[in-house]
Amino acid sequence: SLRKKTENRFMKRSLKRRLFLLLLAGILLCTGRTTLAAETPVEEAPNIGAEFAVIFNADDGGEILYGKNETVPVYCGFLPRVMTCLLIVESGRDLNEEVTVTEEMLVNTPIVSNVKLKAGDRISWKDLMICITVANSQEAAVAAATTLEGSLPEFVKKMNARAKELGATETRFTNVTGKYVRNTRQISTLSDCAKIISEAIKHPEIADPAAERTCSVTVNGKKRDVLTRNMLIEKVSAYYNANAKGLFIYSETSSNSSIATYRKDSSRKIISLAVTNEGLGSLYKDAGVLLKFSQNRYVRKPLLTKGKAMAEVKIRYGKDTDFVVLTTAEELTALVPKIYGEDTVVTTFQIPEELEAPVEKGSVLGTVT
Repeated sequence: SLRKKTENRFMKRSLKRRLFLLLLAGILLCTGRTTLAAETPVEEAPNIGAEFAVIFNADDGGEILYGKNETVPVYCGFLPRVMTCLLIVESGRDLNEEVTVTEEMLVNTPIVSNVKLKAGDRISWKDLMICITVANSQEAAVAAATTLEGSLPEFVKKMNARAKELGATETRFTNVTGKYVRNTRQISTLSDCAKIISEAIKHPEIADPAAERTCSVTVNGKKRDVLTRNMLIEKVSAYYNANAKGLFIYSETSSNSSIATYRKDSSRKIISLAVTNEGLGSLYKDAGVLLKFSQNRYVRKPLLTKGKAMAEVKIRYGKDTDFVVLTTAEELTALVPKIYGEDTVVTTFQIPEELEAPVEKGSVLGTVT
């Protein structure tokens, strides 16, 4: 069944890493790739009801650790607002510069948020992003997009182009608000979402407010509190989870619900992302299961230590020796399930059988997998 296939998917994934090998007489540059052997134990899957879910390592560019239907097209309502914030940061604008909200922006906003921005309001780019991430403000997203590119269609083009650059090839944006439209063409996959979210939260201007329950913004020179819609991190909520931190939430009665979050006590950003048609209560429950699973199951392990002798290469016409030893110049680590041991890592080399002297220190010679 599809569920059984996805439960074992981690076994079939490979973890890509970059590695430098150092020759005693030269340096060997290696692009490493570690693969879990097929005979290793089956990784147990989290017990969730969500139809779509991933756990991914945002620190390594969205590397997926666990997936359930992660390559199947799905609607993820918060993703357009994440991409909007990413393009704001990447625009190079002074984030303290103010934007003026216009009547046209509000006309193009399907649902006004609890921030209640009005025509004539002045608010900085930084505070616009707080409104977008914390309060899911559609009017803030429209104001940002219109100001940056002059029109919503032009901004959407830029969103789609940036998604392709990030490798999110199955993602298609049609609006900036995330508002669900029946028979929408705005679609993605959770593996694509992992790539986009990983890039976005590299920027503290996006990640920091998205993880907070409340934030303060300045509108027309006056402070205004912005409250989260994410009940997973709201202490007075029945769905509060003390281990959760941010990040993004979406729910509409006409569509599905989606959430992205990570553990509060983790120095690593191992993100849990789930999408369900069962409503917010079920979504928050599944998010908690995924958080606990990611904490208990995954650990960063060293696969190769710095300075470890790895291989020998013959040298022709050498003056004092007929071989050199290759050693690692950097440590190679990977985030893997705790059940996998050192005996499950298979190492192979892509290096020449022999070299011709002279071989200079610092030479780049091959790769290790």
